[in-house]
Amino acid sequence: MSNSKKYVNELERRTAAILEREGIPFDYGVDYYVRNGRRTREVDFVLHYPVRAKMCLRKSIQYIEIKQGMNAHAKIQHDDLLTAGIDTFIATVQTIEMWEKVGFLVERLERVPMRTPVPALVFQRA
Repeated sequence: MSNSKKYVNELERRTAAILEREGIPFDYGVDYYVRNGRRTREVDFVLHYPVRAKMCLRKSIQYIEIKQGMNAHAKIQHDDLLTAGIDTFIATVQTIEMWEKVGFLVERLERVPMRTPVPALVFQRA
């Protein structure tokens, strides 16, 4: 959990800085099997425990995918991961800008049980 990591883009670096500032541990760039193991999909941020986040209407999130905006590719990736039990929250530029202004965390939900799928590979972005 360090900003010395090489993030793929500026939005991911900014998201990591937000999570670090609020003391939320995470793994970066984790691959999971989808489509019955025929393919892998990467999740940008996997939080170590679920949280309630600002700008998110869900009860909790644990998987965050960073996108410039919503498009067909983002929807396909989200749906692929959802079939594997990974419900990603897609954060866009506007979401990240809001988190930078008003903060990220609403509540830590460490006691909420969540099924955590096993990563496809023991590999994370360096």
